[in-house]
Amino acid sequence: MKNKKLYFIHGWGFNSKFWKPLLKILNNEIGDRFETITFDLGFYCNPYYPSITESEDKKNFFITHSFGYNWLLKNINSFDGLINFCGSASYFSKKNNIRKSINRMIKMFKLDPSYVLNDFFKNSGVQFEKPNKLLNNKLLIDSLHLLRDENLTTIEFKNKAPQQNIFCKDDRIIKIKDLEKLDGDLVVDGDHGFPYKFPKKASKIILNFLKQNNEL
Repeated sequence: MKNKKLYFIHGWGFNSKFWKPLLKILNNEIGDRFETITFDLGFYCNPYYPSITESEDKKNFFITHSFGYNWLLKNINSFDGLINFCGSASYFSKKNNIRKSINRMIKMFKLDPSYVLNDFFKNSGVQFEKPNKLLNNKLLIDSLHLLRDENLTTIEFKNKAPQQNIFCKDDRIIKIKDLEKLDGDLVVDGDHGFPYKFPKKASKIILNFLKQNNEL
């Protein structure tokens, strides 16, 4: 059994298939050393939260996208490394532009969930096909409320581990000009759906992160 695991947590409106193009590349590159495991937050099906074993001889790394980062902050308090694509612990910036956009999504979602999702995919720059399953509308709208209302910047993890935040120049969902950026953040060409749309570029970021932290 491999003692290094990469856990993937997708963002709002997506499911575990969001990671499929990226996992195909990573499994080919490092599948002999790392086990890759995807969460499913349950927007289209029953949630799947894999069990996580913590021990001295095992290492757990997390790759998150957008809301997946917020979910991790609330539910995971220990890891050996974290790569966060297009996610922020809080949207309480001075301009509040992102919170205003989320508020509009909440209002529209109550009227027409499919319209909001399709518009979200379009603005994410991806053609993501929704599964032919019943939407979990309550979970989707509750998650939007969490994004709008919760400030998770004060959360402290049980251990100190390396973290890399990646934001995209052309992101129309989370515009980098509206974020209070941290030192060391990586800004790349692309839009909100970067890991899904540009899996080769995303894989290079992940592999470089692992190499820099002596895991490859």
